[in-house]
Amino acid sequence: MKLKSFIILLLIAGILGGTAYLAAKLETAEKQEKMGGPLLSDFPMNEITSLSVKSAENSVSLKKGETVWVLENRFNYPADFSAITDFVKNLKEAKVGRNFKAEKDTLARLALEDPDKKEVSNEEKGVRVILEGKEKKVLADLIVGKPREMSAPGAGGGQYVMLAKDTTVYLVDKSFQSLDKKAAEWLDKDLTDVKATDVEKVVCLDPKSGKVVYTLKRPEKGKDAELAEIPAGRKIRKAKISSALGVLASLRTEDIADPAKKAEETGSDKALCLEYHLFDGTVYKAYPGIAVPEDAEKYYLKVEVGYTAPEVKAEDNAGDEKLSDQDKAKKEEERKKKDEDRKKQESELADNAKKLNEKISPWTYLIPKWKYENLVTNSEAFLEEVKKEEAKTDAPKAETPKGADVKVEPPAAVTESGEGAEAEDVEAEDYGTGEIQEEESPPAEVKEEEAEVPQSESDVQKPEAEPAKSETEVPKPEAEVPKSEAEAPKPETEAPKPEAESPAKSE
Repeated sequence: MKLKSFIILLLIAGILGGTAYLAAKLETAEKQEKMGGPLLSDFPMNEITSLSVKSAENSVSLKKGETVWVLENRFNYPADFSAITDFVKNLKEAKVGRNFKAEKDTLARLALEDPDKKEVSNEEKGVRVILEGKEKKVLADLIVGKPREMSAPGAGGGQYVMLAKDTTVYLVDKSFQSLDKKAAEWLDKDLTDVKATDVEKVVCLDPKSGKVVYTLKRPEKGKDAELAEIPAGRKIRKAKISSALGVLASLRTEDIADPAKKAEETGSDKALCLEYHLFDGTVYKAYPGIAVPEDAEKYYLKVEVGYTAPEVKAEDNAGDEKLSDQDKAKKEEERKKKDEDRKKQESELADNAKKLNEKISPWTYLIPKWKYENLVTNSEAFLEEVKKEEAKTDAPKAETPKGADVKVEPPAAVTESGEGAEAEDVEAEDYGTGEIQEEESPPAEVKEEEAEVPQSESDVQKPEAEPAKSETEVPKPEAEVPKSEAEAPKPETEAPKPEAESPAKSE
C-alpha cells in the first residue's frame, strides 16, 4: 500500500472516530440535561385535539368535539374531561429522575415493548400514548411501562417511560397507571345529582295508558313523604321510601348501550315511567328497562328532564285599602320585583333542564343492579305486614294508683240510700253483707266545690268515726279514721261494719 493511500485512510478513520466521539458526548450531555428536567420540553398541551391510548387488551380513542371531548370508539359519547386534563397535566409536569439504555431484556422486564408487537407476551407490552394537534400533527408519542417498585432502594414512586424512536428509558416522578383501562371508564358517568329533600313527589305511571300505579308525596318541604293509599293490615317501610326518593342523588352510569339497539332489546318499550317532581318545578322521568343479557348485574335505563313552573299562590291583599298611597306604591313595587326574580329563576331552571335533557335523553344507560332496585315500580315494595302485637287495638285499662287524687264528677242527685256511683263502690268491694235499704228522705244536693276527693275507690266510712265535715264529704278508707282539728284518737277496736246504713248518709 502506498504511503499516500495509508494517510488518507488514517484521516478518514480519525474523522469517523471523532464524529462518533462527539456524538457520544452530545448524547451524554443531552441525557445529563434531561436529569431533573422535563420529559417533554415545550410541550404544547393547549394544542391537543386527539388522544389515543392503546395497550395489549384495551384501546381508547378520544377527540375534541365542538363543545366537549368525546370517545370515538364509544359512539362519540361525552368523555370524562377531568381524566384527560389530569393525564395531560401530569405528562407536561413529569421530570426525569434517571435514565439508562433500553436493552432488550430491560424493555421486557419493565413492560416497555410496543403493544403492536406480536412476538412478545402481553406482560412485556406497555401502553402506547399518542397526542396529536391540528392536521394530525404528532405532539407526543411515548410508551408507558411499569411503575417503579416501592421495595427498590431509595424508591419514591414514579413510572418508567420511553419516547417513541428512542433507545433511552426514563424514570419520571409522575404516575400514569390509570391509562390502561377500558373505554367505559373514560366516559363522563355523571347523570343526575338531586338531593332527596328536593323531591316533592314521585309518581309511577304507565306512559301508554296514563294509569297511575302509586304516588309518594311530601305534605310540605321538610316533611316525610307519604304513600297515597295504604291497605288495611299493612304499614309503610320508611327506609325503602327514603331510598326511592334518593335515587337521583349521584346517579351514575356504568356504560352506555349501542344506540342501534331497539327498544324491545332494552325493555324501554314496556317500561313504566317514574316521574320525580322537584319543588322548584324540574321534572325527571326515568324508564327502567330489563337486565343486560351479558351481565345480570346491570340494567338498562333511559332518563329525560323537563320543567314545569310551580303554581304561584295568590297574594293576600286584605287590608290594602287602608294603606296610604305611598305604602300602596311601595308594596306594588316589591310585588313587581318579586315577580321578576321568580320569572328569571324559572327561565334559568327551564334552560338548565333543556341542556341536561339534550345531553342524556338520547342515550340508553347501563346502571348497577343495586341502583336499579331503588327505581320502584310496584307499591308493594313500600309495604310490609303489621305484626300481631302492633295490630292489637284494645287500649290498656286505666288503673288508679292507691292514694292518688281522683276527680269526682258530682251526680245530679244522690239519695241517702247511696244509689249511684258511691253505692256501687260499696257493693263492688263487698263492704257490708246486708241489703241497702232505700229511705224516703229527700236526696241531698252535692256541691262540686264542696266535695272532698276520696283517697281510693274502696274508701268506706266507719260507724264510730267522726261525722263528715259536709253533707257531701266522701268517707275515708277503712284503715284510716278521719281526724278532726283536735286530732281525735283512734278507737282501740275496729267498729262493726254497717248493715243497712248508706255510707253517703249525712249526720
